[in-house]
Amino acid sequence: MGFVDAVTGWFKREAGDVKASVDRLESDLDTGMSRKERELDATPEERMAMIQEESSADDALAAIRDKIDGVQAHAEANAELIETDPESESE
Repeated sequence: MGFVDAVTGWFKREAGDVKASVDRLESDLDTGMSRKERELDATPEERMAMIQEESSADDALAAIRDKIDGVQAHAEANAELIETDPESESE
C-alpha cells in the first residue's frame, strides 16, 4: 500500500497547488472586473483622476528624462559660457 499512498499524496499535493492557482486567478479576475466596473460607472472627472493615478508609474521615467534634460541644458550653458579667444584661433 506504500505506493498507492505515495501516489495519493502526490495527487493531493498537486490538487492543492492547482486550487491555490485557481484561487489566485479568480481573485485577480475579480479585482480586474471590479476596476473595469468602477471605470464604466465613473464620471468624466473621476475617470480623469483614475487615468492620472495610472500614469503615476510613468512619473519615474519622466523624472529620469527631466534629469537628463537638466544635465544636458547645464552642459550646453557651460559650453556657451566658455568661449574661445578669437585671437588664439587665428594663430
